[in-house]
Amino acid sequence: MKPEETERLFIESLFKNSGLQEGEIKVDKLTGDASTRRYFRLVTKKNSYVACLDNPIGNEERYDFEEMQSVLKKSNVRVPEIFYLNREKGFILEEDLGNTTLLEALGQTRSKKEKLELYYPVLDELIKIHAINPEEHKGACFTKLRFDTAKLLDETRVTNANFIIKLLKTDPNDPSINIIDQAFSGICKFLDTEPVVVTHRDFHSRNLMLVEGKPVVIDFQDARMGLPQYDLVSLLEDCYFFVNKEVKQELLEYYLDKSSLKMENFEKYYDFMAIQRLYKAIGSFSLIYNTRDDSRYLKFIGRAFETVLAKLSRYEQLTDLKVTLAKIYYAS
Repeated sequence: MKPEETERLFIESLFKNSGLQEGEIKVDKLTGDASTRRYFRLVTKKNSYVACLDNPIGNEERYDFEEMQSVLKKSNVRVPEIFYLNREKGFILEEDLGNTTLLEALGQTRSKKEKLELYYPVLDELIKIHAINPEEHKGACFTKLRFDTAKLLDETRVTNANFIIKLLKTDPNDPSINIIDQAFSGICKFLDTEPVVVTHRDFHSRNLMLVEGKPVVIDFQDARMGLPQYDLVSLLEDCYFFVNKEVKQELLEYYLDKSSLKMENFEKYYDFMAIQRLYKAIGSFSLIYNTRDDSRYLKFIGRAFETVLAKLSRYEQLTDLKVTLAKIYYAS
């Protein structure tokens, strides 16, 4: 029996154990994301569901996805329903949200107005996430993690190792590696000087589904405390979809007007966060290619890198980092 057939039989048996009496089911594998989780669509005569196969855990434990789904739902953030869990088998049966991502919907827009009409409700959901009071969820998974200096710097070092050194063939002992690391150390320290909120961590156009025209937030299991700019950058400096300056400015003004955020030097924090976040994304795309031989994400590196250089060029103190990165990139 082929592995995929065994997998389907496994899913069918778990679905039957869920108590949902819906007769025969059809199981189709869905294209996965950048994680190692596997997704399937289960179709019965009555309904359709999405099943996720994750790493098995003990029944006395909770998945971060499960915990965050509960927290977000209580905060009126639209998230997929969970119908059944078998933690020992790593099986999560969820609401089927269809196939329309925000990315696909944005790709069909013909005007600025249409884009804004898609983005405004998305920002409304983000504002609800950022307004969650961690004091009301003491001990929850997201309260134990934070985008502090060490975490932010570790993310940039993944990019140094997988993009600068491995993909661009830079000698690990080249002085440029130290210049990059020292510069990002300063950036990350700066980003660790303001109060934090609950952040989604991967709030981009592929992690937002549209159901009956309204956004549903997915892939929130890695939420942690961080600057609100982290999520704003993920959405508005999206590696997958270009947001022009005019639309971006209107969306930032909308967020600031609707949220309770009051921060001096908002734009500088936004730009520095964009530099770190996009550089980190480049490292993630490179790591996926290096470790899984999956080249799907390499095409998104170019524009992300150019955006990093453009943001760096706005700040004189970051000139050395810009020149160093540009020299390596354009010489490769």
